[in-house]
Amino acid sequence: VAGQVRLNRESQEAVLKTRMVPAQTILPRLQRSVRQTCNATKKNVNLHLNGGGTLITNDVLNDMVDPLMHILRNAVDHGIEDTAGRIDAGKPAEGNITLEFQRDGNQILVRVQDDGSGLDFTGIRRTAEEHGLLAPGQEVSEEELVNMIFKPNFSTRTKTTQISGRGIGMDAVHTRVMELGGNLHMKSESGRGCVIEMRLPVSLVSTHALLVRVGPQIIAIANHGVQQILYSGDGKFCNIGDEQIFQMGEYEYPVKSLVTLLNIQERRITNRQDRPIILAQTQEKIYALPVEHVIDSRDLVVKDLGKYIPKLHGILGATILGDGSVTSVLDLPDLLRDPHRHIDNTGAGIEPEMEYSLPLALVVDDSLSARRSLGKFLQDSGYEVRMARDGIEAVEILNVLTPKPNILLVDLEMPRMNGIELTAHVRSHEGIADLPIIMVTSRSTSKHRLQAEQAGVNAYFTKPFTEEELLERIEHLKTKN
Repeated sequence: VAGQVRLNRESQEAVLKTRMVPAQTILPRLQRSVRQTCNATKKNVNLHLNGGGTLITNDVLNDMVDPLMHILRNAVDHGIEDTAGRIDAGKPAEGNITLEFQRDGNQILVRVQDDGSGLDFTGIRRTAEEHGLLAPGQEVSEEELVNMIFKPNFSTRTKTTQISGRGIGMDAVHTRVMELGGNLHMKSESGRGCVIEMRLPVSLVSTHALLVRVGPQIIAIANHGVQQILYSGDGKFCNIGDEQIFQMGEYEYPVKSLVTLLNIQERRITNRQDRPIILAQTQEKIYALPVEHVIDSRDLVVKDLGKYIPKLHGILGATILGDGSVTSVLDLPDLLRDPHRHIDNTGAGIEPEMEYSLPLALVVDDSLSARRSLGKFLQDSGYEVRMARDGIEAVEILNVLTPKPNILLVDLEMPRMNGIELTAHVRSHEGIADLPIIMVTSRSTSKHRLQAEQAGVNAYFTKPFTEEELLERIEHLKTKN
């Protein structure tokens, strides 16, 4: 039996390795994002990578890109001082951001550290007071102020910018990390920078989990957030007001019932004194969750619930046990958080005050690789992107797309309807006639440039092009329009 278990584990690890890629494969996209933000903010910042050879499954790594780009843009825009400010503070003229990947068991530790000015705690407090999250003059720790950043739509900025969050706060990053089965922590020291740490699973395909009995059901609990397993004899249950507490020495843990959280019909059982208690860590505190029995601890393959079932609060997915039965896999930190995240636990909510829609770009190119490459570049630059394979498909999209795109990028030579014909169509139709159009093509002759200009193309770029120049031209046309 031991040999079969070992062989099964080795086979599983070999399969997972085929899905893994080095963390450094996403570095070019992150460097481009930092470079673009530096150009927009007139700052000089270097991005350093440590642990780039750390292996992560491709799906996890791709899902990390957007949160990381948001964090890096924030670091440049909000954290790193300008050159004059850094010199006055006795720092090097160029700012530095260090991105580190490190394997820690079956998790990946991602650390982003900058040497900027740190968090603006005064601004955070002011915004919290304006939204009713804090009473004027209320005493709070710096850690509590840091947690305010993760509130929905919380931002110290008064207007949307195209640089950092573009109106989307750290709440979006925090939510995405939690959806991936990870957790996020931030700490800052005034004048010395900020450190953001994310812990994410190496793979979303499998997880180490506890099998426990809750009521009449056997449930799998992913080890993410599980701190310790105790027994009720190690401490005592007591009531403080309306809240039940599990007290163990000087430590007190609020008690939560899995039966209640999962809406499971409770069985009548004797109150065993040796009942197992799982301690689960969330962003705010540690909770005690009694269960009837801890059956086993094992590696499980987690299956997605499919596209027809919406995201369920606290459920990672499902797994098939050895006896053929199917059970849910729980994410305790997610399950313990309030599912109505737009409402604060004090009853005060943050109402959106800014416009959060991203500018929209339509990319038209018959080459799949060119279309995807240009689309990914625009997404990384803060645009929502739609794509079309030729002019006819682009016309169909323009007829139904609401709102209309802010910019149109077209190839010259395409089947059915080429870029010149598409431009002429756009210029002749009311409502989209003034839409900025940039032609990106491999044709560099003066004849083709003249044809594009006569049709109404605003800018003409030949492949290969410089991304910074293209983005600068896009921003100019979009602002002018």
